[in-house]
Parts: sequence; C-alpha cells; structure tokens
Amino acid sequence: QSLNGDGYAKVNDRLEDLLYAGKGEIDAMGCTAFEKTVEEIKLLTLVPLIQSVLRYAIQNQDISPSSDSADLALGEVYALAILPIMEATDPSSAAIVQENMIYQDGVQPTRDGAQAVADAMGNFAVSIGIRCSLLGYTSQAKPCRYHGGSSAPNLKPVLWTLMVAS
Repeated sequence: QSLNGDGYAKVNDRLEDLLYAGKGEIDAMGCTAFEKTVEEIKLLTLVPLIQSVLRYAIQNQDISPSSDSADLALGEVYALAILPIMEATDPSSAAIVQENMIYQDGVQPTRDGAQAVADAMGNFAVSIGIRCSLLGYTSQAKPCRYHGGSSAPNLKPVLWTLMVAS
C-alpha cells in the first residue's frame, strides 16, 4: 500500500522529511548531502505522475475507442508528461506506455491491459531508482509484481541532465 499508518501518502511523508533535511543541509552548508537530497526529491516527484498514468490505464481499459470520456484525454496528458523521461531512460517501457496511453483513432485504449502499463511503469520506476513499493497497487494493476519493493542500486544522474538540457 502507498499510504502510511496515518492514511497519508508515503511519498508525501518522505518528501516532507527531505525538504526539512534539505533546509538543515543548506543551513549547515552541507553541499554534498544537499545534492543527494535534491536527487531523491527529483525522483519522488515522479511518483504521483506514475500513479496518475496507472489510474487512467485502469479506467480506460474498458472504454470504447470512440468514447468522448475526459479520462482518455487525462490518461494521454499524464503519459505525455512522463514519456520523454521514460524514452531517455527505459525506451522499451516507454514504447508500451505510448502504445497504450496515447490516443489512436479507432484503436482500443489501453489495448494490452492496465497490467501491461503497470509492468512498464514498475520497470521504469525501478530503473531510475524509485522504490517500487511507493507506487502502490490495485487488484487491476500491480506495478511491482516483478520487483517487490526494490529499486535500482544506482540513481541515474543522466536523467536529470537530460531534463535540464531539454
């Protein structure tokens, strides 16, 4: 589950802790520690975006391609927001998300199913160093089914270089 014992998102708890840690590191002029904190904050800010893609993958898998549901547009918007990062770091997962979440006239939305999108998002999250357990799960989509609560051993600083350079 992605909620803590108080019912708040674990990622929000962690972000709050990191923001306080960052403030202390700035006050102490601890630049090296601050840089690590910033890198973790950058990663954690992607979690809600990943969760949104998963939400709309689930909601859209049973929608007709001719539907005028706003959920189709929302799913595409969230996917388009994260696809450039995915393409730079995990192209095979990006391709799955693109095929399933980007509208194509006459093609079934989420045609490979929400679980295919969840698997791609879980692979992507782990590949960039996000603890998969932060993504949460539902009965329709389990992004961590191949990863448990693991994350990649090394963060990919190249990700943020690509984001800043764009």
